Amino acid sequence: MRALVIEDQEDCASYLVKGLTDGGYAADWESNGEKASWKARFTDYDILLSDIHLPEKNGIEILKEVRKNKKDVPFIMITVEKNIQEKLEAFQLGADDYIVKPFSISELLARIKAILKRGKQVEPEIITIGNISLNSLDFKVFKNKKEIKLRRKEFDLLYYLMQNPGRVLSRMFLLEKVWDMNADPFTNTVDVHIRSLRKRIGDLKGETIQTVYGRGYEFKIK
Repeated sequence: MRALVIEDQEDCASYLVKGLTDGGYAADWESNGEKASWKARFTDYDILLSDIHLPEKNGIEILKEVRKNKKDVPFIMITVEKNIQEKLEAFQLGADDYIVKPFSISELLARIKAILKRGKQVEPEIITIGNISLNSLDFKVFKNKKEIKLRRKEFDLLYYLMQNPGRVLSRMFLLEKVWDMNADPFTNTVDVHIRSLRKRIGDLKGETIQTVYGRGYEFKIK
């Protein structure tokens, strides 16, 4: 899953990005409110986290613009202030949560998980295709009811492939979804992780995760 951190204080942004990355998210960071608003509206993020006080455009304005574009992406407002009017305004405009600094990453991750479970995320908790089952909230994968241990990037690749069975997903699509915006589009990291994923799920011949030459990868429905 992909997150956007909108924060102008570098130390706080680094704390958030590291915590989200450790928690399994591909996290981008933007410090400028104007640029952040554009990214939030025109990039496919799974969660947005924004400070209120930002240069060029504040978090409330970003929230307004995101919701005006009918984006129902989960949005958490972050601030050092306990201003009740700001909090009420944020909720009235469609914020999903409001968290006051300082806070722990474990608390933030728990809040994100709760928001996604409330129905903001349209994907099912459990995806089962053939003999493979994936739990997108507990990050567990089973084959023939036996758990398979995957590294986080392998899990995320499998997640997006199983979300789109029978559809060819390009390397660029997978790179943007599983890695952050700084990922090198010319790298072969997607292919390397796909090979590793195939080994772990016992798909050495590539019959389940098929290579569609010149286009990408497809999770084959048998």
